[in-house]
Amino acid sequence: MLPSEQESSGKHRSALAAILREFSDVLPTSDEHLVQASVVRHAIHTGDAKPVRCSPRRIPYHQRAQVEALVGEMLRRDVVEPWESPIVKKKDGSCRFCVDYRQLNNLTRKDAHPLPRIDDTLDALVGAQWFSTLGLASGYWQVEEEGQDWEKTAFITPFGLCNASATFRGSWRQF
Repeated sequence: MLPSEQESSGKHRSALAAILREFSDVLPTSDEHLVQASVVRHAIHTGDAKPVRCSPRRIPYHQRAQVEALVGEMLRRDVVEPWESPIVKKKDGSCRFCVDYRQLNNLTRKDAHPLPRIDDTLDALVGAQWFSTLGLASGYWQVEEEGQDWEKTAFITPFGLCNASATFRGSWRQF
């Protein structure tokens, strides 16, 4: 339950505004101002396995400008390394890079951290007076990989990589 409008006005609203002003340098106003979290790094444990390689797929001519723009944006935000990855069209017509990590996932040692129980999570909120939410644009891009693992994926902690969700979820325990 959120505080009523009457409770949140006045003293509380002024205090909240002061906090937002104080920390405005770390509150992004657009995707361009997002930074990567430094609380955890994702590691891909493959032992002595050889790197997985695959041939690039053809990009239709009519999609090349859109792909080049997307690649430029991702390189500028430092979330990819130069590499070859297939693309698929989203429902809105824009492009999404996709990588088939099945071979890499088969070589990776699996993480055994289970999801938290939702009822335990909700129980932890009993008695709380204030709630907040966090929005994450391209959330998995907010978690860096260990340096030696960049060559395995080309992306910063990509969605679809085994253990990535456990690392992402674990990073929020730091907050």
